Amino acid sequence: MRIVHQKTLCIGCQACVIACKEQHQLPVDINRCRIAFEPTAEMVGSAFSFKTCYQCHRAKCKDVCQTGALYKEACTGIVKYDATKCTLCGDCITACPFEAIIMNDKQRRTEKCDLCSGLDTGMAIDQACIKACPYGLLQLEEK
Repeated sequence: MRIVHQKTLCIGCQACVIACKEQHQLPVDINRCRIAFEPTAEMVGSAFSFKTCYQCHRAKCKDVCQTGALYKEACTGIVKYDATKCTLCGDCITACPFEAIIMNDKQRRTEKCDLCSGLDTGMAIDQACIKACPYGLLQLEEK
């Protein structure tokens, strides 16, 4: 599973980013997702693009993690993070070609999207970013 974005219609309102921050109680300067402006030479066809973990099939971040702090959940394919195993070496941050993992120095952990599956509520929950998009431009896609 992963989140896909219809970027041609996105206005860059940041509702998805704010919802994620609230859902995960993240500090102001830490994001698990972001909206990036992708300009073209003449600004015609410029677009906003939703950036987050793509839950890669062959996740380089997981492969370089020597402690097993990043692992792929077999039943969902979600790349998850176990803070109790993390040494904060930063290898996963360097390995991710999408810059989807960041260091949270305040909480002494790394942060990445886990499709809101890390919220152990005992019930199915919607992904905060998807629910917050006022135009319905984010969807959960089965790979």
